[in-house]
Amino acid sequence: MSVLTTCSRPFATSASMAAWSGTPKKDYVKPSPPSTPPPKSSGPRGTEKRAVRAEAMRKGALPTDLFTGNGQQGQVYYKNVATQPLSNEIATKLMRPVKVEDLEIDPDRGYVYLKEATYREMLDDAFGQDGWKLVPVTPFQETSSGNVVYRAYTLIVNDRFVSEAIGDWSVATAGSRTAAEAKCDHAALVRVGKDLGMASELWDPVRSNQLRDVKFTQEWIVDPKLGSKRRVWTEKKVWKAPVL
Repeated sequence: MSVLTTCSRPFATSASMAAWSGTPKKDYVKPSPPSTPPPKSSGPRGTEKRAVRAEAMRKGALPTDLFTGNGQQGQVYYKNVATQPLSNEIATKLMRPVKVEDLEIDPDRGYVYLKEATYREMLDDAFGQDGWKLVPVTPFQETSSGNVVYRAYTLIVNDRFVSEAIGDWSVATAGSRTAAEAKCDHAALVRVGKDLGMASELWDPVRSNQLRDVKFTQEWIVDPKLGSKRRVWTEKKVWKAPVL
């Protein structure tokens, strides 16, 4: 006599019903891992693109071009570096005190600086007109935003490496890219001059501000278009050079 068996779980899932009814389960197949993504393009992008573009544009050797060959890396570029100190006479000319009458000022930010011509005159006085050269070693390049152009320079004195620096300038401040490129020489001269002790007072905020306050003062001006007021730095109408 057969016995009728009923399911006590009327809402069982289809899987459990299949198991209860004796239907064999399908074998579980582990999904295969995702296929390896294709390698990214090896073509230049971003910074690499700019480097490739700069490489195509440049004329002459970069410092890195000289760092090659038979374990002699850097010996051409830094040949005779720091092997002979400057004479006391030259050092005195380079490190002479800044003359207040030579100072210029940024009217908005209030920092003082020397003109490019002043640095060149100091170097001419110390090394002679043909005894030094500020050599550009890279082409002009720009930041990713295009707002700043820059270039690397090396200061060579009597056929010896002395210093290196990046000269950069804001396109908006200069008014055009061409004008900004011309200003890069000035920025580089200021930085390589620092290694020689030139205008060292201007790198010290306290001494720099003391010199600034002798010749310049802040005044309120009115913007003719907007009618708003702002403070700017201007030269004093009457000022007296300090006695050194």
